[in-house]
Amino acid sequence: MTASMHPEAALPIDPKPPRQKLQLSYWNMSSYSKRNRRWYFFFEITILCAGAIVAATGVLPILLGKQAAEVAVPLLGVAIAVSQGLKRIFKFHDNWIMYRATASALEKEMNLYDSSCPPYDNGDRDKRLAVRLTEALDDLHVKWSQIMAEALAEGQQPKPASGGK
Repeated sequence: MTASMHPEAALPIDPKPPRQKLQLSYWNMSSYSKRNRRWYFFFEITILCAGAIVAATGVLPILLGKQAAEVAVPLLGVAIAVSQGLKRIFKFHDNWIMYRATASALEKEMNLYDSSCPPYDNGDRDKRLAVRLTEALDDLHVKWSQIMAEALAEGQQPKPASGGK
């Protein structure tokens, strides 16, 4: 029986190591990026709409009545403040962009690997792939750590020095 006639010869051979395949599938299928994108746009739209309505407060007493307008305007202000605060605290935009950049970097490496392009055109292809994917994930971790450190620094304003005892 020749190699081409072997029953398993027709099965596609996937040379990618299982761990790298799992990493790529996680980054491609995880809803983390989508969730951050949705929340970012939700808060941006909330801020935009509430701000536009507040800007039109002169018309609110006519449309809603004086008492309703007196309640609606402060509530819209609260919605703007809360939306802006949550967006800033949870860094939805930063997380979404960072996630997509990492997913694109991983996908690029896998495409280079699959097509045997440099640096995957000789020798230790699997080892080189593992190293480069790990570097991409390490870069993500460093960026995430920096974003979290900035968030903590913003939240922990230094207390003013007291002049007395």
